[in-house]
Amino acid sequence: MEIKWLSQLENEDIEEFGAKAVKLSLLSKRNIPVSQGFTLSSDFFDEFLRESKVFDFLNQKIMAVSSEKDASKLSKDIRTFIQMSAFPEESLSKILGFYHAIDVTANPKNSTADKLLNSKSNPLVVLRLSSRPEDRHVDFPAIRNIKGGKEIQAALLEAFSFIFSPQTIIEISKSRSLPRIALIFQQMVNSKKSGFCHFKKGKPIEIFSTFGLVDSIKKGEVYPDMFKVDSENFKILSRQIHKKEIAYYNDLFQNKIKEVSVAEDDTKDPSLTHNELNELYEIANKLSIILKTDFDFEWAFDTKGLKIINYEVKHMAEKDVFDVIFEEDDGQETHEEEETNQEQTNQGTNEGGNTEGREVQSNSENNTGQPQPSSPEGSQEQEPEKNEESSLDVDNIGAAFDKIREKYAKINPNLKDILALYKEDVLDELRRGGS
Repeated sequence: MEIKWLSQLENEDIEEFGAKAVKLSLLSKRNIPVSQGFTLSSDFFDEFLRESKVFDFLNQKIMAVSSEKDASKLSKDIRTFIQMSAFPEESLSKILGFYHAIDVTANPKNSTADKLLNSKSNPLVVLRLSSRPEDRHVDFPAIRNIKGGKEIQAALLEAFSFIFSPQTIIEISKSRSLPRIALIFQQMVNSKKSGFCHFKKGKPIEIFSTFGLVDSIKKGEVYPDMFKVDSENFKILSRQIHKKEIAYYNDLFQNKIKEVSVAEDDTKDPSLTHNELNELYEIANKLSIILKTDFDFEWAFDTKGLKIINYEVKHMAEKDVFDVIFEEDDGQETHEEEETNQEQTNQGTNEGGNTEGREVQSNSENNTGQPQPSSPEGSQEQEPEKNEESSLDVDNIGAAFDKIREKYAKINPNLKDILALYKEDVLDELRRGGS
């Protein structure tokens, strides 16, 4: 197992530490405000599976998986096995050494003596998964508000057990390979305001925001405030302020996320000030110079200022719902679209984002020593054949979308408003003749 501070990672570390960790390191080195943290190499996950005998147990049972019911049962058994396991004392001690030193390492001005004297702090941290860009099949929400050595151990076991979902078991049974997992610990951002930003070259910068954590957006409980800012100079082109009756904040005394009712007088207040919008504008333009492509990023303001939680670009494989909203097919020439009207925008964006509360990544690797029969054939998307004689009934298509929205909203409420945005984009494209 290898542990590195995020600021120490290089591009070549992506194999062992994953894309998310390397991306955060890139921001840190370019003086973009991100939370200090450290990352555990994928070897740690591999070593745990072998030393805890989880790998042996899985290897014995995986061949018998032939249905979702089998996968669900094996998932439950493995998760129980993991929760009853423990980490080697040497590895755990090394991890805790980095954890206790996060506070002082975050300040480069601290002397060596300061670091020694203050290396027993117990900061609140969040645990995230990091994978290689080409790996893709583990859904993993971030584990937040971790504090102290016992909670670090519990979070690691929770993360490893969560990895073995029924869907992942099915993938393993098909590919005969285990996901390759690296982990990131970062200081928690005590968000006072948070949201997402979308940057597309030649288009206005789009900023979505709310009070507190982005949980209220993710859960579909509030529509975010929406701002469009000219990308060439700081000029606010449009702003839509929505009623925000609920907000989520981090309770530092109880170390948990609390839902708070927003005072009636404040529900329609803008969630961002003029200066905060300007900061996001400056960061978006700075990222555009660094990344040289279109991107989305999640951000938060705490008492110390702006922090970037995560960013995604369309060329990377770590995608989530927020990416899907704006994504365009790689390798295809894109056409500039006309700006949609305010009413259409209002129906849209109840984000999904690479959020503090929900990190979705996926991993697959065959370097861990397990049996590796041939991988399943990858599915290929086929473009529908164009029929010039057929006519599209936009109203019927819209009604079909509404049925789909209701169906999938029962599975995941986040999708309801996201599909609404997708519906409007599709129908608008059809009305323009598909050009």
